[in-house]
Amino acid sequence: MLRFAAIVAMAAVSVIAWAQPAPRTESSLDAAVMNAKNVFVGQIEAVHSDGGPISRVDFKVESTEKGPEMAHQTVDSNYSPSYLEDIGKNGTRFLVISPNQTKRGPALLLNLTGDDPVVPTADLRLLHGAPEIIAYAKRCASLPEGENYVLSLQYALMAVERSENSMRIEGQPISYLIVPVDNRLQETARKMIQSKNPTAREHGATALGKFKSGENIALLKALLLDPHSYAQPNAKGNAGIDVLHFPVRIAANGSLTAWGVKGTPVLTEEKPRFDTVTEIYLYSQRVTDKQFDQLIQCTKLKELDLARVVISDSQMEKIAQIKSLKSLNIAGGTFSDKSLASLAKLPQLRFLSLVLAPVTDLAIENVAKITSLTDLKLSAKDVDTDRVRALQKLRPNLNIISM
Repeated sequence: MLRFAAIVAMAAVSVIAWAQPAPRTESSLDAAVMNAKNVFVGQIEAVHSDGGPISRVDFKVESTEKGPEMAHQTVDSNYSPSYLEDIGKNGTRFLVISPNQTKRGPALLLNLTGDDPVVPTADLRLLHGAPEIIAYAKRCASLPEGENYVLSLQYALMAVERSENSMRIEGQPISYLIVPVDNRLQETARKMIQSKNPTAREHGATALGKFKSGENIALLKALLLDPHSYAQPNAKGNAGIDVLHFPVRIAANGSLTAWGVKGTPVLTEEKPRFDTVTEIYLYSQRVTDKQFDQLIQCTKLKELDLARVVISDSQMEKIAQIKSLKSLNIAGGTFSDKSLASLAKLPQLRFLSLVLAPVTDLAIENVAKITSLTDLKLSAKDVDTDRVRALQKLRPNLNIISM
C-alpha cells in the first residue's frame, strides 16, 4: 500500500518521491492523484507544529483539480516547520495531493516554482513545468481509485523502444515507477514480454499477471519455453553440474498459477559440464559418493578444492582416478593418512595442500610417493618436524610452503 511523503524542493528541479527505502522509487502523477482525496494548487499561509514529526500547513487555494473547491485548505506535512515557513515566505506555489481516508499519511507537496519542475507519468513520460503538470493532474482527477503496481522502469523503457533508456530526476535515474493497474500497464507488460532482454521479459510476465484474460494466458504459456537461464549453483561449485534456473518461465508460471492455470513447465534443469569444467570448489560441503563419481567424469579438471571435507578411503581412490588433476586442496579435511597413497596414481598432480590436516609419519611417507608433486603446503607447526625434514632430504626439489 502506498504512503504519501511530503516533498518540498527548493532546487530548480522538483520531484514526487515516496517514503520507501529505495530512493529511486518514484510515483507517477497518475497513481498519486488517483488515490487522493484533494488535489489543489496553492501557497502556504501558516504552519502549525506541536514539536512532533507532523506539522499542519494552511494553504491559500489558487485552483482545485480534485475534491471540493475551497478558498483555504489545511493538510499534514512531515517537513520541518521552519523549512515550510521559510519557503512559504517566497510565495512558492505547490501542487498539493492529500491522501484519502484509506491512504492515511502526510500530503505530497510538489514545488511548482522552480525553473523546471519534473514529474513522471504512468505512460512513461516526464512532465515539465507547472502548466503541463497542473493540466495533467486535472485529467488524472477523473481516474477511479484503484490498485497500484511498482514497475521496473529500466526494462519497461527498453521494451517500449523509447529513444531514452532512463528517466532522470535531479540527475538520478528512476529505478521503479509506481503506476495504476490499468490498460497502459497491460500494454507495457505485453511489450516487455516481447523484448530481447530476458530481464524485461521476466518483469513483463509478472506485471501481466495483473490482467487475466484468454489472450494473456496464451502469451504467458508461450513464455514457459523461454530459453534464458542462469546457473545456480554452477558446475564449479556443484561437482561438474550446472543447475539451470529459467527466470522468465518462473515468472510466467507464477502468474498462470495465481490464475489457477496449471501445467508442468521445466523451471530448473541439471546440465552436466563434465567435458569442459577445469576448476571445482567444494569447500566445507558434504560431498556425496555420487558427487565423487561425477568428479571422475570431469576429464579436463585441473584444480579441485575439497578443504574441510570428510573424505573416505574409497572417495580418495576416486580422486586418484582424475588423471588430469594438477592441484588438490584437502586442507582441514578429515581423511586417513593411508588414503594419501592413492594420490601417487595422479600423473600430473603438482600442488597439494595439507594445512590443518593430519600429518603423520605414514602421511608424509605416502606424500613422498607422489613423484609429480612440486609444491606441498603444510601448517607451520608441521614444517619443523623430523618427518618433514626427512621428506625434504628424500625430495630436495619439493617446495614445502609454510602456512
